[in-house]
Amino acid sequence: MKNLTPLFILMILVFSGCSTESLEDQGQLSNYDAKAKAQANNDNSPTQLGTPEILCGEATAESWPIGIKAGSNGTPGGIKVQWMTEADFIANGNEWDDSACQFNSKTSDYELAQDGEAWIDLAVFIDPSTDMNCAMQWDCNETYVFRVKAENPNGNEYRSSEWSTEYYCTSQPCETICTHGLGYWKNHSNENPGQQLNRWNTDNLDLGSVNYDQSQLNRIMDQKVEGNGLVSLAHHLIAAKLNIANGVDDSSIAQTIIDADAMIGSLEVPPVGSGSLTTSEVETLKDALEAFNTSNPCDDNDTAE
Repeated sequence: MKNLTPLFILMILVFSGCSTESLEDQGQLSNYDAKAKAQANNDNSPTQLGTPEILCGEATAESWPIGIKAGSNGTPGGIKVQWMTEADFIANGNEWDDSACQFNSKTSDYELAQDGEAWIDLAVFIDPSTDMNCAMQWDCNETYVFRVKAENPNGNEYRSSEWSTEYYCTSQPCETICTHGLGYWKNHSNENPGQQLNRWNTDNLDLGSVNYDQSQLNRIMDQKVEGNGLVSLAHHLIAAKLNIANGVDDSSIAQTIIDADAMIGSLEVPPVGSGSLTTSEVETLKDALEAFNTSNPCDDNDTAE
């Protein structure tokens, strides 16, 4: 038995070595199988759809076309679009949240092939099949921020795209309302000599810090300038304020009106009062008001003082 001991020990060592090598081989095979399985799973995972683009069409008073251009693999599950005003987007830290408007459509109109396009006229857009969380009401001449994504269709072949980058599109221009001169407003007041309709949208106006009713304003408009700059300034200021009351955009003249009212102050305009300014004092303001009142003249305009 003593002579067998070294041989016995050698056999144990050989057997142990073979077992260790077998276990290592099994471990390597196990790792290989795991990698192969992972690769197979990855090959079978849904393909992510390419991100679509927003196309900003030229807005007019009648229409505002916005396009959707599909990315790779198209938009087989439709699209989702979100938007908000640029001002709201900036106020929100240039971040999107639940306050954004959106529509989500899975109709065939928005199931596009790769690089395919679909156009929507936002000025008249009505689509009862579209899931929309707010009304499409657009302020004129307003910049809106849009983003879009391709939705996940039914089935396991594709998954939704990432959201697109932000696209900035400006809505239709505001309607331009024509301007009238002093003569028109004289002839279309409640005391007009030609018995034409009263087109005034106010019964009174401030000239400086003094308020005048329509009867007093008519008397001022009939007053001859005769070298009194206050009367001349008042004529063009009345016309400007009546144009604005009629809906004309005042952004280009607002400061001039403030300055004209400040110059008039508490002076009462003849013939209601006896205030006076030199023509040279009022010339710059008077000319700016006159230019405003004739900037987009209506066909029936009368600019006569």
